[in-house]
Amino acid sequence: MRKLSILLLLILLFMLFLTACAALQVVGKEGPITVILDTPQETTRVCQELLGNAGPKQYWRGCVTIGGGQAIVRCPFDDAQCLAHEFRHVVEPGFHQ
Repeated sequence: MRKLSILLLLILLFMLFLTACAALQVVGKEGPITVILDTPQETTRVCQELLGNAGPKQYWRGCVTIGGGQAIVRCPFDDAQCLAHEFRHVVEPGFHQ
């Protein structure tokens, strides 16, 4: 019975650890560019907050804000295409798709 209790406690602690890690965001900065990787829901929420509801788009896959010689790129953790798309906005300011 005691072994089962310890096992259940360890499983619970592991699940709490995974939940805490999922809520964290990853931030990387190199020179004037900051990259923030987050959950898709949080990315959409922050991009809507920063850029507003421009047009019919209700879901933001990612976004970039440029100003004061700094660029901040936001994308979900697992979306490499989003990073490529948003970096293109940084390197090619006239790029629209």
